[in-house]
Amino acid sequence: MSWWSFISAEEKYERKISTSTLLRRIYPYAKPFIGHVVLTLFTILLVTLVNLTPPLISRDLIDNVLPAKGQEPDRSKMSRFNFLCLAMLLIPLVRSTLKVLESYISNKIAVDLTRNLRLALYSHLQEMSIRFFTNTKIGEIMSRLNNDVSDAQRAITGTFIDIITNVVTLGIAMVIMFSLEWKLTLVSFGIFPLFILPARRIGEKLRKLTRERLDSFAKM
Repeated sequence: MSWWSFISAEEKYERKISTSTLLRRIYPYAKPFIGHVVLTLFTILLVTLVNLTPPLISRDLIDNVLPAKGQEPDRSKMSRFNFLCLAMLLIPLVRSTLKVLESYISNKIAVDLTRNLRLALYSHLQEMSIRFFTNTKIGEIMSRLNNDVSDAQRAITGTFIDIITNVVTLGIAMVIMFSLEWKLTLVSFGIFPLFILPARRIGEKLRKLTRERLDSFAKM
């Protein structure tokens, strides 16, 4: 579907576009960046693993290395103790390096994708008739060039990556939590729906406010 679907000459015309529909429409523009997106997702996976490593190190340190109350320290475990302490010190450094790499790749995708989207839309506008520009408000056209293109870019570099990040983090966290204490994990997931329902309500209100904001920009 062409960019004409995003532009309407009728003032009262309104079309609701879902996130899935928007992703399908801009997929041809995102296809050249699939390699960068895969690299970003791989970086996110590494960051998630690094973030979830400290609880495992702490468990090993408390259960296997540190002596129990009233016991003498086991000198044979000093090398393991030093290794775990070194790992705790290196985790922030590794995490920061991976986050910088992830930020660089994401920003590169965002800039290049936004450029391609705006060039395509601008080229399409050059082919429109004079009647179109007579019947369409300048604010509406500028809103499509600026706000709608930015929203399409965020759907890939923001929404899509955030969804993958949350799914990966939740999956790995569940495995680690069940390995540490499965009973407490079941209790924590029992109250999980209490956070989902308010989040959905807030998300619906935010989408409505965003649409109203874009409509206000188009009327300027």
